[in-house]
Amino acid sequence: MTTLTYVTYIADTGMAEYRATPGNQGAWMFRRDDDDRSEIITLSFWDSRDSIRAFAGEDTIKQSSTLRMIVSWSNVISWSDTTTS
Repeated sequence: MTTLTYVTYIADTGMAEYRATPGNQGAWMFRRDDDDRSEIITLSFWDSRDSIRAFAGEDTIKQSSTLRMIVSWSNVISWSDTTTS
């Protein structure tokens, strides 16, 4: 699977699922190419942590069926509350 194929897959599945979930306020995907690897980050905005749990469950990490393509994986999820808009 190429980087472009993976990005398309994430856009069609994960990003679409984010945006279709009640409480989602938007989602972005970022890609940074570095030699033979690419870093892909998804960032989503939600109206509440309850909405996040409705999407991701209690563990708040959605496992991808494409994990075999990932060289390194960060299970770090950080929460930030908006202070200005």
